[in-house]
Amino acid sequence: MITITERARAHVLKLIQDNNLGDVHLRLGVTGGGCSGFNYNLTFEKDVKPGDKVYEFADLTVVVDKLSRPFVGDTEIEYAESLYGSGFQFNNPKAESTCGCGQSFSVAEDAAAGEPATESVES
Repeated sequence: MITITERARAHVLKLIQDNNLGDVHLRLGVTGGGCSGFNYNLTFEKDVKPGDKVYEFADLTVVVDKLSRPFVGDTEIEYAESLYGSGFQFNNPKAESTCGCGQSFSVAEDAAAGEPATESVES
């Protein structure tokens, strides 16, 4: 099950409001590429597509497509700020390794859960 921290949820809602996006969902997806094999992808979309898994968090809906779910099944979405910048972080127990860039990850061939790994995506 995907989870999102209160801080990340509040930041997503602020982005939606500040950009006048209206009634949209946050889509978490995985794309091929990056230094380690896969990249996290966050987008805003108005529609839920066939095959999407829907997660409700009070006034925010997060959707994950069928192909991405095996790679992000128990991921926690966090938002962090530091002296070095701010951005979304993904605590993904299925990530076997991550790249130094913080935006890509790899999984074991069987996508077995291991120790949570943290990656960052600049907002």
